[in-house]
Amino acid sequence: MKLKLLTTFLLFACSHIIMAADGDTFTDYTVEGVLMKFQVISEQEKTCRVGEKISDTGNSSAISSFTEGKVTIPRTVYGYTVTAINNIAFSGSNITQISIPNSITSIGASAFEGCEKLSSILIPSSVGSIGESAFEGCTSLTSIYIPDGVSTIENRVFAGCSNLASITLPNSVIGFGWRAFENCSKLPSITIPKNVTTIGHEAFYGCSALTSITIPSSVSSIIDNPFAYCTNLNNIIVSDYNSVYDSRGNCNAIIETSSNTLISGCKNTAIPNGVSRLGSAAFAGCTALPSITIPYSVSCIDEYVFDGCSNLTSVTIENPTPIPFTYNSDDTFNCANTTLYVPIGSKSAYQDADHWEDFKEIIEKIIEPSSTTFVLNAGTLSSLIPSYQFERFTELTIKGTINAKDFSVIKQMGNLTQLNIENSTIVAYSGNEGPVTGQTSYEEGEIPAYLFQGNTNLESVKLPLNSIIGNYAFDGCTSLRTLTCQNIISLGDFCFRRTNLTSSINLRGPNYYDSFYEENRDNNCYKLFHHIGLNPLFGVDMGYYATGVYNDTEYFDYYGDGSLDYNKYDLVNYTVISYNQNYCGVTDKEKKKLYAITTTDTPLFTNKFSS
Repeated sequence: MKLKLLTTFLLFACSHIIMAADGDTFTDYTVEGVLMKFQVISEQEKTCRVGEKISDTGNSSAISSFTEGKVTIPRTVYGYTVTAINNIAFSGSNITQISIPNSITSIGASAFEGCEKLSSILIPSSVGSIGESAFEGCTSLTSIYIPDGVSTIENRVFAGCSNLASITLPNSVIGFGWRAFENCSKLPSITIPKNVTTIGHEAFYGCSALTSITIPSSVSSIIDNPFAYCTNLNNIIVSDYNSVYDSRGNCNAIIETSSNTLISGCKNTAIPNGVSRLGSAAFAGCTALPSITIPYSVSCIDEYVFDGCSNLTSVTIENPTPIPFTYNSDDTFNCANTTLYVPIGSKSAYQDADHWEDFKEIIEKIIEPSSTTFVLNAGTLSSLIPSYQFERFTELTIKGTINAKDFSVIKQMGNLTQLNIENSTIVAYSGNEGPVTGQTSYEEGEIPAYLFQGNTNLESVKLPLNSIIGNYAFDGCTSLRTLTCQNIISLGDFCFRRTNLTSSINLRGPNYYDSFYEENRDNNCYKLFHHIGLNPLFGVDMGYYATGVYNDTEYFDYYGDGSLDYNKYDLVNYTVISYNQNYCGVTDKEKKKLYAITTTDTPLFTNKFSS
């Protein structure tokens, strides 16, 4: 058949028109004089491919493997439009440059694999698919542009392109295949397109020049660690809008949110408390990682986690009970060169535990707890912070979802000076494990009554949006000077009594205060002070005398009997509210805005309650 077809070519060469069946092959010379093989795809549509597809698994090259220099693929040949480059079409050849016409719509698997001298290629916008390993081992390729329309960077497409320093990817790309960029060791950066949903197994394995990576919000599937052996990677960011993965607390890692599994880390990773698992090969190839602290929340360490971490000399673990540590014989992490630091009293347990016993040295020490904890499920804080650490906490930031059970844990931290839960959501709770004896039901947003009563160490508190502050919640917190909350819904009796709150306080809640004034018009200031807790005693004597400062220069005196000596103070626009010898306040006549609450000398709050 091939001999007959060749005869047909000779007879009709002048007209460049041949008659053939689907699958028939023919050859022609390129403009450079290179003999190139083609195969008919559709005789009816007059389309052909470069190279030959013999079977589903068998293919043959389009040119001789000894071909050198530039090669131009024609747009048409003998009346057929060239629409595809077949699998292995140019594989292993010595070409240095390839020109592809805009009639080509697909580039087959391994089409240019092993073309070590190929340094220049322009893929036309007509191309919509590029097969596996299409450019694998093209070690002279320095840059490439992928046209819009290509949806997947397939398995090993650019693997071994050791001089590839620049790649442009379109927003049409939705996925990266297995080891797509393996050992692209000169690729310093890559922008993951905004529509990518899948990053395959070790997609960027061995990209040793890569220093920073950002995972967009679209990514919903990451298979194992895509950045293993990226030895210079020091910055990992996950978009705040990604619902599947996160890099909480700027931890420089990728964490699967639902399972709290850390799947990819780098030399600057700080494992957040709240992570429950270190995924397979999470730190593989982090040769610049000198030390790591594994928080109490981690309950499992998968295989190859520290594979290739040749300079890891110190591991600190917060859990006094040895956790499962999967270690394979071919793991290149040599723990015999690493010192393990464990909590006081737990050395013997680790000496008897599989794989932990193999560390160079096990040393007990006091381990300072992490100041930031991430709570995925409300009521689980006790599983993230060991009770032996409670007294060591002086600062605590909690992010996530919490309830009254978690406040029971916080209440036991008597040495706390700073508490920040402003980025937490407080959910309702029903049960008997809350901090208030006998109380079994807690509202959404509730800061339980008596929570910090008498805690003289607490200096600063940040509360979440729409907080409900319970009775006596901060009563007796004599060091408390700063409290911040956006939109307080309600204030319990004496919640801030005997504190040292200053103008740093930031209480906002116009809806609450408008209705409060409306409901308590006759005695609003007393009830306001009663709730905030500024009255030194419940049931203060209303006959006491008060004095204050307004706008730093205008003084006023207020008497419990209702008389007022206001000096320069304009009562047409403002009114004094106070029934207390120590504190008094100023609002507008409509009682919509609280301008100042003052002592004799210094304003406590200024322009903080706004309508």
